[in-house]
Amino acid sequence: MTANPYTPGQVPRVFAGRAAELRRIEDQLARVLTFGELGGPLLVFHAPRGIGKTSLLRTAQRRAEELGFVAAWVACSRERPVLPELVGSLRTALERAEVLPRGGAGGVWRKRLERVSVEVGLPGAKVAAEVASPPGEKPDDTLGLAPIHALGTLLHDAAALVRRRGGAGLLVLVDELHVALPDDMSILLNTLQNLDGDREHNPLAVVSAGLPVTPEALTRAATFGERSAFVPLDVLNGADARAVLTAPAEEAGVGWTEGALTAVVDEARGHPYLLQLIGSGTWDAARPRRGSKLGSPTYDAGCPPPSSS
Repeated sequence: MTANPYTPGQVPRVFAGRAAELRRIEDQLARVLTFGELGGPLLVFHAPRGIGKTSLLRTAQRRAEELGFVAAWVACSRERPVLPELVGSLRTALERAEVLPRGGAGGVWRKRLERVSVEVGLPGAKVAAEVASPPGEKPDDTLGLAPIHALGTLLHDAAALVRRRGGAGLLVLVDELHVALPDDMSILLNTLQNLDGDREHNPLAVVSAGLPVTPEALTRAATFGERSAFVPLDVLNGADARAVLTAPAEEAGVGWTEGALTAVVDEARGHPYLLQLIGSGTWDAARPRRGSKLGSPTYDAGCPPPSSS
């Protein structure tokens, strides 16, 4: 028996479909890569749960890193502000990519990241002047309350640092955006609005995902949130649904009978999570070996394969 290659509730091992949506992301990355400028407005994919939003973002993250981007990932939560999490993720991404300066300058960067993560997470907190000042320069004491300025400067400097060190730029990925606090949404939107005013010097892109309520939540957080690029995700078409099932099995040296494949695709109706769930249940029930096929005369008769329940 070979290991079950299906991953219901997790990012799939083999990503299939969503070619048009991936092109939307790749278009933004190409703009950053080619011109060294902001990839475009906030890109927001929205759909009900189980449609594959997180898998899409994770696939985009892998592709971006292959192109030389540093990618920072954050998932929003109702229990805590997301901006400190974003700054922490940015620090981890920069360290992993080994682009932070060495020596004293690197220490300044790390202190700066720590300070931002604290200040943007405290409503009404004063953002320290050194946060918004480039490393090595004297802080500007006139900044006062400036979370938008601080976050914008940090994203600009981090993206420019990646570019100077030979990378393509910075990609920020924000999952579960619909549960972000309104203040965090407002700060993020205003930050991107300010960066767009000087887009030629900001080599970064921001891509997000959330439930169908996300566009309304962003518009409430800031009126110009409607300028974001909203892309709804639908269920998979027949060809992509079949690929979700066949591609992982083929990597394990296992095939599907046509009857079993058709039965699962019809049962799941293009829902990525159900495809993974039924595929996983079928695999566990069949316990296939390399070179075998998932299916039986029962499946070929048109009956759905066993579920995992």
